[in-house]
Amino acid sequence: MTAATPVWKGHLVDSNCRWQRYGDLVDDRSLDEKGSIPPRWTWEQSYISTEQPSGLKSHQLLHSIDDDVREYLIEGGMDGFLADHFASILTRDPLLLTEADLKDSDPPETRLFETLYGCVWHPVRFKPPTGDRGPGWRVEFRPMEAQLTDFENAAFAIFAYFVSRAITVLRLKFYIPVEKLSDAWATGQDRGAVIGGRFWFRKTGWLSDSDKINPDIIRMLSQHGYHYTSKESYAQMTVDEVVNGEGTINGFPGLLLMLRCYFEYVGVPMEEQEQIARYLNLIRDRARGRNPTPATWIREFIGNHKDYAEDSYISEKVCYDMMRTIIQLNEKKSE
Repeated sequence: MTAATPVWKGHLVDSNCRWQRYGDLVDDRSLDEKGSIPPRWTWEQSYISTEQPSGLKSHQLLHSIDDDVREYLIEGGMDGFLADHFASILTRDPLLLTEADLKDSDPPETRLFETLYGCVWHPVRFKPPTGDRGPGWRVEFRPMEAQLTDFENAAFAIFAYFVSRAITVLRLKFYIPVEKLSDAWATGQDRGAVIGGRFWFRKTGWLSDSDKINPDIIRMLSQHGYHYTSKESYAQMTVDEVVNGEGTINGFPGLLLMLRCYFEYVGVPMEEQEQIARYLNLIRDRARGRNPTPATWIREFIGNHKDYAEDSYISEKVCYDMMRTIIQLNEKKSE
């Protein structure tokens, strides 16, 4: 939904996202290693939560783990899922290492660990504390691309935040077999994926079992015409279906409806909900295709510019006019 990079080094290209191109830049694997070691820049290879459903495959086949590191971490008190995660990352050498990194490698310091950990990139990144003072444990959501306006950037930040709160408070479980993440990753890179792409998602059985919150959420959903079933199933769904719902009584209700249930459950005042709705409406329309992605907008602007020669080259005049128009869009949004 945030695809925004159809131009590279002054040329229109046949992709809309920056993510995989950055991944190619830091792929240091040999030809032999590509069959057994995942790239540094890739989708998640494992789940780390101890609450993941039993029987769910939690590791990607292409997942390299240093058994000695894993055993060392478990002996130190780390649980198995988290030990798998770090043992996978710590199998690699750092891409960059300075003399200062080696000098500052005392046990109380985390600089050397950060150098190692910072050379592996996932779209959702688990970040431990960097010291006693600074931020604590974090989960960083990273795949979003910068939008054309501040309003769009705010909308996606707000959407991601409230989805994370709804998952936490309502005890939602959207786990799917981890190998299906690779399919979503590949599809998400395609042009027009927000409209034509289909992504694996948990269709039913997304409430935690035996949770006291469940009856309230089920009641709220029924008021909107949805029937919850506890049977777990996955399906390939469009972005519109994931965000706005499938529109059938036994279908997936959509993340936006779940946010409405969350707001009602925690008692968010209607005045605040109305303010938030301005941003969530953009998410709704982007998922439906009514609000184009920045990549689509950029392609259309370039294609319709009188100085574009249909040769993929973006001239200085085209670039200047496009940037001026983007500035005007921001000024209009701020009024």
